[in-house]
Amino acid sequence: MYGFICPWTIQGESLMKTVAIYLAAGMSSRMGRDKLSLPTKAGPVGGLAFAEVIRSKVEHILVITRTETVPGWMPERFTKQPEAARWTQITCRHAWKGQAHSISEGILQAELRGAEAVLILLADQPLVSEKMINAALEIFEDPAEPATDIVITSYNGIYAPPVVFSEKLFSDLLKLKGDEGAKSIIHRHERKRILTADPRNLLDIDNEEDYRRLLEITGG
Repeated sequence: MYGFICPWTIQGESLMKTVAIYLAAGMSSRMGRDKLSLPTKAGPVGGLAFAEVIRSKVEHILVITRTETVPGWMPERFTKQPEAARWTQITCRHAWKGQAHSISEGILQAELRGAEAVLILLADQPLVSEKMINAALEIFEDPAEPATDIVITSYNGIYAPPVVFSEKLFSDLLKLKGDEGAKSIIHRHERKRILTADPRNLLDIDNEEDYRRLLEITGG
């Protein structure tokens, strides 16, 4: 994506039933305007990473939003078949209380779908790529590492989504409160593997400076 080098080789199909949880219910409070709808040359911010995950090897995608209305940032082509069958929009009524509520909503829906693992990613990380996602899944499913419960991307020792969690950790994820993300679980859990990534691919759009940097990286 955007000419970045991906050192991983992707082979075959996903062996496990992994459901993606695409967190898109944030309030954009630090930005002061709807950051997911901000324009780029390739489309609105919120649709960029979605276009990558929908092409990945995940079984299904749960898009967590604050309202039932289809987000304006959602590329129209994904609202039509066959792409529309790849994802389901889930309304989180308590999203305003913090990210933990969106995660819990996603986990509960993933459990109903019989998920063996979830991939959690953020809609405001527009440069996450299909190759990164598939690489995380491949590492998670590596038979040489059967004890792996978490695969987390990292740059300069800093953890960031996307992250894969085994179903063994669903109960821990459901216990998160308020605006608490999953980092507390990641830090205390020993059975994890690290996927080193280019920090540009993990750019998180929180403010105007981040947005300007995104436009510089993507060329507009």
